[in-house]
Order: sequence, then C-alpha cells, then structure tokens
Amino acid sequence: MNKIDYLIAAFFIIVIVAALYIRFTYEPPININVNIGSYNGTAYPFEKISIPIEVNNIGSSNIKDMGFEVLVNGNTTMEYSLTIPSGKEAVFYFNYTPTSSGNYNITAIADPAKLYPIVDRQRAMASTKIVVAVPQALEPYAQINPNNIVYIKEANLTNTGALLSIYLSKNYTINLFNFTDLNIPYNLFSSLIGLTYNYINQIGMAYANYTNGSSIYAIWIKGYINEAAVQSAISAIDPNYSIINMDNTSLTFAKLKNTTICSWYSNGWIKNIVYKGGNCESLILSNYSNPIPNNQAFESISNFSPDNATLLGTYEGYYFSSNAPFAAKILAYPNAVIFPSVSENLGSIVCYGVMSNLNNQSYCSTYLFPASHKIGKLGLIMTTTYIPPYNYTLFSLINQSGIVGAVPVNVNLLQKLGGKGKSLQFISGFSNACNIPGFYCSNVNFANGMIYLTLKNTGNSTISINSFECFVQRGFFKKENVTLAPGSEANLNTTCYQNDSIITGIPLGLKVNLALNYTQENVSKTVIGSAIVNFFS
Repeated sequence: MNKIDYLIAAFFIIVIVAALYIRFTYEPPININVNIGSYNGTAYPFEKISIPIEVNNIGSSNIKDMGFEVLVNGNTTMEYSLTIPSGKEAVFYFNYTPTSSGNYNITAIADPAKLYPIVDRQRAMASTKIVVAVPQALEPYAQINPNNIVYIKEANLTNTGALLSIYLSKNYTINLFNFTDLNIPYNLFSSLIGLTYNYINQIGMAYANYTNGSSIYAIWIKGYINEAAVQSAISAIDPNYSIINMDNTSLTFAKLKNTTICSWYSNGWIKNIVYKGGNCESLILSNYSNPIPNNQAFESISNFSPDNATLLGTYEGYYFSSNAPFAAKILAYPNAVIFPSVSENLGSIVCYGVMSNLNNQSYCSTYLFPASHKIGKLGLIMTTTYIPPYNYTLFSLINQSGIVGAVPVNVNLLQKLGGKGKSLQFISGFSNACNIPGFYCSNVNFANGMIYLTLKNTGNSTISINSFECFVQRGFFKKENVTLAPGSEANLNTTCYQNDSIITGIPLGLKVNLALNYTQENVSKTVIGSAIVNFFS
C-alpha cells in the first residue's frame, strides 16, 4: 500500500470516528418549562397537601428517563423519572403531609444531576410556598354546655394510648370510651381506632352528664386519618347517615334512637359529638368555655418513661361540679387501694405505695391483673390521686423488663402536677411472703412454675418433712426426706398447680396454698399455709 492509500484509509477512519463520536455524545439541546401550582385553602399538620406540577417539553428533542426531584425546605422528598415527547407536557401531583405548623418551601427541579443539555435551567425549576397553620388548641369542651352538669370527665391520649384504652376495655373492663348511659361512643370509636391508631397523633375527649338525664360526649382526633374513616365507622352503626352542609362545613350526621352523632373537620381536628337526648347539630357552632382548668398531664407523661420499658400512657381527669357534690364518689381517699370500674377481686390488687398530702388525701399505685393472674409480657399500673379540682387516674401499660421502675413514673408525674406530701415505702409492695403454722417461712421466690422458700423449725423437737405441696384449688405433693432439728432450717421447692395444670406465665399477685406433711415424735401431721407472690425471678 502506497502513501496515498494510507492517507485515504486514515481519512475514512477519522470520518468514521467523528461520526461515531457525534452519534453517541452529541445531544440536541432540550428546552423545557416547569410550573408548580399553589395550595388553595388553609393547611394544618397531618393534612395531606396536593400540589399540581406541570412540565412542558417546548423543544424539538424528546425527553426520556430524565430525573426530576421535589424538595421540601431544601431536602429531597420525592424523585421521579420523566419521559416526554417533543411538544408534549406531563402533569402530575406532589402529595405531602406536614407534621407541624410553619412555612414550607416546595421546589420542583428537572434534571438535578445536570446530565442533559437544558437550554435555560431557570425555566427548568419552579417553587411555591405553603403556610401550615397552627391547629386549634384541644378544646373538646367548646361544644359542651357547662350549665347544670352533674358529672364531667376527660381523657387525652396518644395513638398508643388510644390502642391501650381498647386493651384495657377487653382485659380489665376499664372503658375510656364507654360510659354507663352511653355505649354508642365505645362501639363507634373503638372500631375506628382499632383500625387507624397508627395514623392518629392525638385524641382529646370530654363527657358531661346533666341534671335532665341527657349526656354529651365530644371527641377530637388529630392525625393522618380523614372524615371518610369516621364515615365508615358511623355507617356500621347507622347505614342511613347523611352529609349536611352547615355554614360551609361538610357535616356527617347520623341518628340512632334518641342519640345523634355529628362529625366534621375544622381547624386541624376531626371533631365528633355524640348527644344522648338532643340534637348534636345545635352544638356545632357553640363555643363554651372549658368548665375545668387546663390540665398538663398529657404533655408531661412522656417525660417520665422508665428505661427499658414500653410506656403506653394516658390519664383521666374527673371533676365534680360544685352544684352536684354527691354526683359521684371521690376515688382518692386515705390509705385506700383505688380501683374504679375494675371487675377484679380485691385479692388480686396489690398496693405498691401510698402518698399522703396536706389535705389528708392519698393515692396508691397498684398492679391490676386479669382473672387468670397471667399477664404475659405486660403489666398494668394504675395510680390515682385527688389534686383539686381534679381526680386523676393514670394508666400505664409496662413491659416486664421495666416494671420495677414503673411505679415511680406515675408517682413523679402526679407530684409534678401538684401532689405534695410524703411517700411511704414503695418498695415494700414488691416483697413475697409465706406463712406455714408452726414454722418460720422466708425467702420466697417463684420461677417457671416452681416456688422456692426457706423453712425454719421453731419448735422444741426434731421433725421429718415427708411431702410439700403448692396449689390453687388442687395440686400434687412432692415427696421430701428432710430432717429439721430445733432452730435449724432447710430450703424447699415444689411445683405449683392450679387443678391439674402447672401455673405458668408471670403470676404477680398470685396467692397459693402450701401443704406441709411432717412427722414429729412419731405422729404424722399436715398443716396448710399460704404464700403471696408479688415478685418473680
């Protein structure tokens, strides 16, 4: 090949390389225009905001798989991939749910990584501003007339506290959503909360009973749920519910016998009224003053969670109006175990401490147990005190890893709320005890269905222990061959039975019978004692 041939070949190679380079590296310029809409209306925390975004491809080149981001206050919140032919547009909605009030800057940016030759990047981005208003203060009493009230009650809950209230109802018959003369709220809101508690941020409730026998129950809900969820729950009670427009408010209305139900969204809350003996519509535009002082328990309880514990807490505040001093029994009184509306045997409630204040009132922390005395991994602690003008009842559902430190949680909270006085031996309630006639019994422990204790011979003669038995109603004895001289002691253990079954779980507050058969001076004797297990290993 001569020199001219080499030059011709080199020329063609250069042309081919240049063509390939242009083919795979050159992209025609892209011309797009990004527009972002505004949010119409007042936004509140936990309310979904939907903002339209329009991207116009006004250039001659097609757009394929272009990156697109939406930023909220400078932080990337959503990423998209856009494919838009030349001369076409894409319209989509950016959905965002703020969790607090404040100003939110929403920015939409095409090709944030700058991988495409966009002609004018200023037109490839757009911004809008959303102001999220501060929600109305929690005032469920705003729709409750304070005149002629004989009894009033309130409860504030988080989403976990709401779920706790359902647990309490099923296991302890403590019904925060239920009242003796008004069971519709419980049927309505327990089903609603059971399905949506993960989407609820806060619940505030107020209840009032009047001299004429009518009752009003108001419940405010703040969170990610909307009115459709409430309508679904209402439809289970009254399939013929209606939607009424009332002063630009969309109102869900239902009636069952002599009880009316109203639900609507306003100022950041889904508000609900259940009115027995009246029309709930007449109360919606009312704005009564709260008949009881502001209560800080709800805001404070989260600060007292013990280490290694799961605290699902709430409080109830009871207030007895001056015109009806005998409407209800004061639940806090000196040296008493408090158990309002708890269907439990007194023997299963253990008091873990008493605090007496200057007004000679007192409260007691207790554990409450289901009838089986087996509470698995969770234990319920209730603490009650009267701090004028409230009677407080705090419920805390605590896992067993933190149960020893859980009693002071409620105690400290009540002290912070104004309970002043002297605390009495809160640790004493955690001791186990046993009693066997003729012996000194000590060092009781319980683990894996077995009881362990130390038995001391307090008599004047030697004895031989033949068998030992632990039971509730009926059990099985364990043979022993232990000799005890006067003043000596021995460690005994046996399995505890309830009829034919071994007692399992964590039987706090468990009372068992102990049967000891022994021989003394060639005479066989059987004594029946008992043990109380308030702590476990």
